[in-house]
Amino acid sequence: MSIKVIFFDVGYTLVDEDAVWENRCREQAELQEAKQLGLSAQDIYHEIEKATIERKPQYRTVVDKYKFKEVAPYRTEFEKMYEEAPVVLKALSEKYELGIIANQLDGLKERLEAFGILKYFKYIISSWDVQVMKPDIRIFEYALDKANCSPSESCMIGDRLDNDILPAKSLGMKTIWIKQGFGALQKLLSRTEEPDYTIEKLSELCDKIERINKMELWDAYNSNFEKIEGLTLIREEQDKIPQGVYHLVCEILVRHTDGTYLLMKRDPTKPLFPNMWEATAGGSALKGESPVEGAMRELREETGIKAETLEQLDWSLGKTCIHCRYLCVTNCAKDSIKLQEGETCDYRWVSAEEVLVMPESELVGWQMKKHIHLEK
Repeated sequence: MSIKVIFFDVGYTLVDEDAVWENRCREQAELQEAKQLGLSAQDIYHEIEKATIERKPQYRTVVDKYKFKEVAPYRTEFEKMYEEAPVVLKALSEKYELGIIANQLDGLKERLEAFGILKYFKYIISSWDVQVMKPDIRIFEYALDKANCSPSESCMIGDRLDNDILPAKSLGMKTIWIKQGFGALQKLLSRTEEPDYTIEKLSELCDKIERINKMELWDAYNSNFEKIEGLTLIREEQDKIPQGVYHLVCEILVRHTDGTYLLMKRDPTKPLFPNMWEATAGGSALKGESPVEGAMRELREETGIKAETLEQLDWSLGKTCIHCRYLCVTNCAKDSIKLQEGETCDYRWVSAEEVLVMPESELVGWQMKKHIHLEK
């Protein structure tokens, strides 16, 4: 599915916090408790870096470690918006709805207004307002609900793997990791943590969003038809699918209530089996779709038939895919079938006997013959 809503973190995503943290560490080091412990501003700064690498709360970890009773404040007046932020946000806001999901102090809207970028955001979800902090997925769920979009229709942009990328991925959101500030020190621990894209600065974002919109993403399954959580496959990178990992391919046999079957002719531009007849409609299930949801969508896109129910016939393992086969029984008007540009170029309704005598050289999806025979 295409992206409808893009959510941003704030700190080290839209706003450069270097001066904030340098000042905060300096103020903390000047307090009596830090002086008694012999801590310099640099010592405290290094502890923040260490906490980030270990995926712990940045300043709270330092405060807890040294048992500081007096804590230097986060001074928002030292925040500085990244120079390219207004241009990027303006460009994206013309195509997508934009939102914020951020752990922030009170007054976020006022600060965004002061930076001149509040006007680009339709949704502002701050931990201060909803009393839930990232990485708790509830703040992401709240944002998705407010934006009325599914996870697969959204993208999260953030600087931290633990707070931004991983919780968003767990819900099925697309993700872009922007390696700025402390978050750039974090390391991926496994392939399942990989964001859809990684960028070094905001000026790279628009191109990556467009690429994501052109990508077809698939859920990953093992040979037992069990979804592998946290792993996303990309159609354009099929050659990189690991051994023992599969994506779903849905195939739908269409039988009219009068007993005839629908054949679709593959478009001549198709790289595989051009101009051949196919005893099924179908294609790959997209990320976030169940097998039957993928089958219903493919059936609707390729034929125009809107099925309320499908009967599962069987499933089998291919080299890199699991073939899920369904039967659709319909009483639709036979001349109402719609062709999908670039996919199909013709159709016809034939009897079971006609399908069963077609040779493999003319018919793709001949595996469906056994089901046609059973339904005679």
